[in-house]
Amino acid sequence: MTNWYHAAAAPPTDDQLRQLARKLIREAWATGYITDAVKYSDYHVWLVIANEERLNEQVYTWGEENYDRVRAAVDAEVLRMEESVFTRRKNRLTREEDPLTHLRAAIRGKGWDAAKRAISQMTPGGGWAGNAKVEDEIAEEVFRRLYRTIYQPGYVDIENLTEMSRYLDPVTGKRYLKRLSEICTDEKQAEKTELWSDSKLEVGFFRNAFGYRLSAMPKQIEIYRGVPRADVQLRPGEFVTTSRDYARVYMHGRHGAIIRQPVNTDDLLVLKIEDHDRPEFVYYPRAMAEENRKPQDIPPPMSFRQFWAESNQ
Repeated sequence: MTNWYHAAAAPPTDDQLRQLARKLIREAWATGYITDAVKYSDYHVWLVIANEERLNEQVYTWGEENYDRVRAAVDAEVLRMEESVFTRRKNRLTREEDPLTHLRAAIRGKGWDAAKRAISQMTPGGGWAGNAKVEDEIAEEVFRRLYRTIYQPGYVDIENLTEMSRYLDPVTGKRYLKRLSEICTDEKQAEKTELWSDSKLEVGFFRNAFGYRLSAMPKQIEIYRGVPRADVQLRPGEFVTTSRDYARVYMHGRHGAIIRQPVNTDDLLVLKIEDHDRPEFVYYPRAMAEENRKPQDIPPPMSFRQFWAESNQ
């Protein structure tokens, strides 16, 4: 094995790094340790690369001082490869006149019970369906929800979000919402609070997300949202996260994608930050706060059973 402390005669060029990154990624995919669910996860791909001696030899060829550059090249190439998949899916969907294409594709060629499981798996948390029996009523409700998601404009259900909020006013006993721009980032201030206080959790999230390179919450960050159609856009009221891997969990089906978009931290409502790997926020531009829209009831023109029968004609 090439000596870890060997110094390369000449540092690799950016093109050499890209070529090596592609080679390492494809070899990592071929090991069998990488499943389709994490194929484009830079974290999981790098775990395989870093633990395979044969691949390590290639990583270390240029010397220890270039290790971080190789890692960065792999991360960038995994992202580029996944984004190219999303672009192809988006281009294909934009040529489709039927906005329900992804739903039809999920149930086409399936029997009634299999179709109910397939449609249920397209919702957040739908993994519960597996091979379990899905009742007709549940499948119909899931179909109505997915239909509304496609056709209704974005809205923010403030009452429901407030009930879900982790923030509780000790005086009034009522829950309230907080924006990401408003969370505590001062460690000294947090140290004065109780062990599991909101302030300590907020500082913990902040440090995990940004390390020690920042002392205050930035005005803008990049967020992610997994969606079943690659041609949709981020809308107010939708759940987002700062973890690309977590967003991938909600990217259902072969038409799915991950929305990646910079947004103002003042436009994000905090829902869950105690789990640093799976933080959750709601995109709610402050400019909309005064004109909160209620959800529209847009019923589908047919039942899910009728939709299933029509898709399999």
